[in-house]
Amino acid sequence: MRRAVCVLLPLALAACDADFPPPAADRGISLSDAMPDGAAPADAGPAADRGAPDQGRPDAAPAVDASVEADAARACTATGDEICDGLDNDCDGQVDEQISRQCWQGPGGTLGFGLCRAGRETCMAGTWGPCDGQVLPAPEACNNQDDDCDGDVDEVTRPCWDGPEGLAGIGACAEGHQRCTEGVWQGTCRDQVGPRDEICNGADDDCNGVTDEGSPDSDGDGVADCVDLDFDGDGVDDDQDVCPGTADPDQTDTDGDGRGDACDPDDDGDGVPDVTDCGPQDPARLPGAPEVCNGLDDDCDGAVDEALVRGCYTGPAGTEGVGACLAGEARCVAGEWGACGGEVVPAGELCDGVDEDCDGAVDEGLDPSWPDADGDGFGDDAAAPVCPARPDWVTVAGDCDDDDGFVRPGADDRPDPAGIDADCDGLDGTWDRLLFVAPGGDGDGRPDAPLGDVQAAIDAAAQRPDVDGVAVAEGRYPGPVRLADGVGVFGGFLPADGWARGGVTVLEGGDFGGGDRVGVVAHDLASQTVLGGLQVTVAAAVAPGGSVYGVHALRAP
Repeated sequence: MRRAVCVLLPLALAACDADFPPPAADRGISLSDAMPDGAAPADAGPAADRGAPDQGRPDAAPAVDASVEADAARACTATGDEICDGLDNDCDGQVDEQISRQCWQGPGGTLGFGLCRAGRETCMAGTWGPCDGQVLPAPEACNNQDDDCDGDVDEVTRPCWDGPEGLAGIGACAEGHQRCTEGVWQGTCRDQVGPRDEICNGADDDCNGVTDEGSPDSDGDGVADCVDLDFDGDGVDDDQDVCPGTADPDQTDTDGDGRGDACDPDDDGDGVPDVTDCGPQDPARLPGAPEVCNGLDDDCDGAVDEALVRGCYTGPAGTEGVGACLAGEARCVAGEWGACGGEVVPAGELCDGVDEDCDGAVDEGLDPSWPDADGDGFGDDAAAPVCPARPDWVTVAGDCDDDDGFVRPGADDRPDPAGIDADCDGLDGTWDRLLFVAPGGDGDGRPDAPLGDVQAAIDAAAQRPDVDGVAVAEGRYPGPVRLADGVGVFGGFLPADGWARGGVTVLEGGDFGGGDRVGVVAHDLASQTVLGGLQVTVAAAVAPGGSVYGVHALRAP
């Protein structure tokens, strides 16, 4: 007959035991599913064990006097069912009697899997005893059991080797492994690596303790060339080495071209091989380079600082080239510039018509005077001044011809056949009112940058109201030349002599159409247009009956 006993637990849960069903683990559930907060339930045992003292049993306790029992009952106050706390909670005269519970000390998630089983622990004097009978996870073995309680069976391997004895673990040789299936080790040794013929690969393929034997090792470092990351043995891997085939520990690369000096035939990248470069690591030193005052042979000619001269001036700023002041020269000696020789620096002013203090004024403060024979108000530049001034002399010099009253500073000066410098500025004409022409010129018409074509100069002058003439250097110029209204053309200038007059300028004629040849074309000129200091030559006509003109004038005054 089935018995059902219910016991009221202290946690207000009703635990019923009907013929003691199997533990939760045996029914495929976790203890935590059946117990709050993972606590194992107390097993109070059959109700009859916890009731009145046994009567009529051989091992029953002797009868107790009714008055003593009544006193004990009055002294004990029941607080509920018995729990593991060292107290007689149910006032039956026994403490923590027959209280046990299911227990588990293994990892979470393993109880109930494989061989793992819960145990039981019993309360003793208020303390839970050891967990007896539990089966915890163990290392997996080849036994067709889930020893580690992870849900898998026999997931184990073991090392194996069926190659030559003693070679496993040497060089490339490595043990394989056997798998366990249904508690039996399989016969095949998987993934083992046995000895094979040696190849150059950085490994000991034949497992004899020597790697890549027989393969070249150029740098003798014990690493075969085929796998050597530092082929030249200089301590720098080839992929970072500026000279991977040449030992080059310092990795110097002077010209930064990625090729180190140790293997670069032109270290400084100046285009001259090192073997012929006197400065193989200095791109400024090579054959044909300019010599510099540095004590070195910059041009690789075997001489140092040869013939190096430079201009120099030690006087105050703004005085060089003014009055008597002139720059000098310094020479390079052993990489150092020497003293400035030949220079003229400002000095005290003298009464001599010279600007010794280089301030732009002559004999200032000394009251100089010069003779003025032509009476034009400017003293004779060729005469020495007299200080203090004589009453019959003038105090302003600058007259370049004291015998001609029309020649003086500021006079109107247009080039003339005689080449007279009327305004005493050093030019027959006025510098800023002329465009200058010289053979081979390619400038803009200034004295130091002349034009090279007469016609181009005439056309340019016609567009500039500040220019009224063209100064043509000596030489021959092709024609014909067409004049522009009011633009004079003057020849015979000598550029090398400060554009003084005295040379010969020739205009050659050219075709004029209709078989005619012409040297100068003067058509439709409304104002005076002067030609001077020129020779015009024209070759014979190009066809019978053709005409030849030196100057072909039409509607010209």
